[in-house]
Amino acid sequence: MDLNAVIEELYRVPPSEFVQTRRRLAETAHGEGDEAAAKQIKALRRPTVSAWAVNLLVREQSELVGELLELGVEIRRGWAEGEDPTRFDRVRNLAVAEAVRVAGVLVEATGRSLGEQAAHEVEETLQAAIVDPEAAEEVRSGRLTHPRSHAGFAVPELPAPGEAAPEREDPARLREEKLRRRLEQLEHRAAELVAERDALRRELEHVEQEEERLRHRLDQLRLHHSAVRHRLEDAEAQTETALARVAEARSDLRSP
Repeated sequence: MDLNAVIEELYRVPPSEFVQTRRRLAETAHGEGDEAAAKQIKALRRPTVSAWAVNLLVREQSELVGELLELGVEIRRGWAEGEDPTRFDRVRNLAVAEAVRVAGVLVEATGRSLGEQAAHEVEETLQAAIVDPEAAEEVRSGRLTHPRSHAGFAVPELPAPGEAAPEREDPARLREEKLRRRLEQLEHRAAELVAERDALRRELEHVEQEEERLRHRLDQLRLHHSAVRHRLEDAEAQTETALARVAEARSDLRSP
């Protein structure tokens, strides 16, 4: 059994389906005689809604997540070089807010809702991934089981007075421009998804109305069928009686 493929399948499903899917996959491994894999599958933890949303974001929008994590690398490099971390706040918050919004759209596309608390946990997790390389790797894996948080941003020592920091191209400005272009693409895709969702909702409403109309028609036909059947039974009984009387009258007519 390909354990990585199994784990990938497991962490794709919503948390409400996790336990059932885990049981099925573990039973499959057991049936194949792979007890080690079955044991590892059973030990996997169900993700929270927010962790699942982050995993979904990683799978469906890998480019967006890659850019976000790359931004974290650039920010941490800037801190290490003595740059003021607050200069990255605008682009960092813009990137995280966009990622949270896209995660919400992806969750909604599954017929579920992210919710305010879960959305906040997604934001905290992504902020932690920017600050902490370990959190970044957990997010990148797409197998997060619980949200991550960060206690703040460590401010490195700034260069001594009179000591010039090495000149380098402003990564925050370049990143903001790139994120703006990415934002336009994602907004367009989100609009397409919303339009498709609304169209499907209208189609479902039409189908449900048609189903109700047909169900009502079926009820009418059943009543009509019952009435006709009873009338037929009465007609058959009356016919038999009439035929019996005709036979009796003929018999009397033939008698001397």
